[in-house]
Amino acid sequence: MNCKKSKINVLIVPHWRPGGGAGFYIRDLIAVINKKFNLRVGGVYAQFYDSNPLKSKFVDSVGRLSLPAYSGIGNVACIFHLFRSLVSIMTMFACRIRMHPNDTPHVFIYTSSVQALAIPVTRWFYPRTKITIAIQEEVDLSSFFGKLVLYCIRQSNMLVSISKSWALHARSFGLNPFVYSNAYPESFVEQDNNQAQIINSDLLYVGGDAKIKGFDGFLAVLPNLLTRPNIKILCLGEYSPKARKKIDTIKKSITSNSELLMIGHVSDVRPFLRGTRLLLLPVGSPHFCRPAIEAGLFSKTFVISDFDQMNDFAMSGKNCLSYNNFEPNGLVEAVFKIIDNDFLRRKLEFENRLVAQSYIRSIDCDVNFISGFLIANNLS
Repeated sequence: MNCKKSKINVLIVPHWRPGGGAGFYIRDLIAVINKKFNLRVGGVYAQFYDSNPLKSKFVDSVGRLSLPAYSGIGNVACIFHLFRSLVSIMTMFACRIRMHPNDTPHVFIYTSSVQALAIPVTRWFYPRTKITIAIQEEVDLSSFFGKLVLYCIRQSNMLVSISKSWALHARSFGLNPFVYSNAYPESFVEQDNNQAQIINSDLLYVGGDAKIKGFDGFLAVLPNLLTRPNIKILCLGEYSPKARKKIDTIKKSITSNSELLMIGHVSDVRPFLRGTRLLLLPVGSPHFCRPAIEAGLFSKTFVISDFDQMNDFAMSGKNCLSYNNFEPNGLVEAVFKIIDNDFLRRKLEFENRLVAQSYIRSIDCDVNFISGFLIANNLS
């Protein structure tokens, strides 16, 4: 598509570096917006996405403001981040930190609910500039800190949700978000079968040692999973030395001929998805699980914690099996139920592929979709 760029200047401030679902979402958003608008990337993580990032004390300062009020984050952590952000805000006002007039965009885009505090600050310094925020987390807007997030995002011009479930939650508070989820090009799975790399396993865990992705739950059931003979489990993601030590301790206690391998962080998860029988997603709190979609693109199914907020992509008994998050052994039962029943596994795999195919879109489609909403909501 030969896309003529708009004269609108857009500044996107990433809240996280590349890698993981958040990083992929930001990367794709940047690619789409850059097709149609004059885009700059700023903030503390800009260098990871752009070789020529915007250098601005204001953007760096506002990009550091943080309020992680989403599911799975404790009150102590929220209080700590809120206090630190308030100190930064007072410093910004005291020093009157501002952007160079030539760098001031028509539209600011923040990429996470964590950055909600940046909205009123940006609004105070630049009242005529439009602000968009993309919510990637499941934020309970009725909680104490959720109400603060709600106050902040009400001051934005445009609200984006990564999931339909959170969009429904937001609408119950009078907000009007539109849903823009991760997209996958057809080329994500297209590859000659003779050339495709395959790394085989029975079970694949991709969460690293992140609590929100279910490391604690995975660790709790790992000994029970390894009691089954000839089970091969692969672990992807980033692990601290402490987490590695815990897994090594479990490995040493294995008495069956099962296998547990820690692969660590990988740049391409596709060979592992092609070769696994089942994906494990014992998430500790609800969020949009990109690996569940990726598994479906390779006709694989998954076992996941039972949270209502994830029914966009996880429908237990239809395309996956879920279990009560407070009963970890339910994970073991669900895993063996799928492994021992080929008919059930193939049925779940077929349905999950249908779910995943709804996420396959061309970048041209996304360019038209995003540009239309940015112009309508930010510049009307």
